[in-house]
Amino acid sequence: MSNLDEDISAFGRDFDAFRKKFDGVRAKGVVFSDEQQIEYQSGAKKLRIWFKRIEQANSSNRSIPVSDLARREVLLSNLEDSISRVQVFSMQKGAAPRSVYGKEKEAINDAAKKERLNPMQISGGGLIQQNERTIALQDSIIGEIAQGVDGLHQQVCRAVEIWLYLYLLLSHPTVALASHIAII
Repeated sequence: MSNLDEDISAFGRDFDAFRKKFDGVRAKGVVFSDEQQIEYQSGAKKLRIWFKRIEQANSSNRSIPVSDLARREVLLSNLEDSISRVQVFSMQKGAAPRSVYGKEKEAINDAAKKERLNPMQISGGGLIQQNERTIALQDSIIGEIAQGVDGLHQQVCRAVEIWLYLYLLLSHPTVALASHIAII
């Protein structure tokens, strides 16, 4: 196992422990103390710095799949968002312990409305799904173009028939009337 593999494993263990600790306090439904807020913010910053270091190291040798890094990026971003939401609730006046679930639900809905690039959409399985959607869209566009070309072809054929009929009518009126009466 390489140093990078060991580093990502240690990052995963520390992230899980940090997330478990954060979720345990948050599950109680009370406002975080100032010390807890600082502790979780600094912990998240350390994890972010560690993760960036892993990404940079991986960019040279690519021993960790991009999809694995993208998954961890999403998890870390979600944790950072959760910590930020808790901080906002704790800053409200009278930060005495109280339930935050109602306000947290609003913040979660607001966060869900934000457009955010999900790295899973551009890596591994997400890239395959995105390519499949793009190909399906291109197939649909090509189908519409084919229908348009077919319609134009039919119009041109009809115009040529009418033009030939008019030519025959002007140059040989008796032949044109007898042979092409069905065109009109």
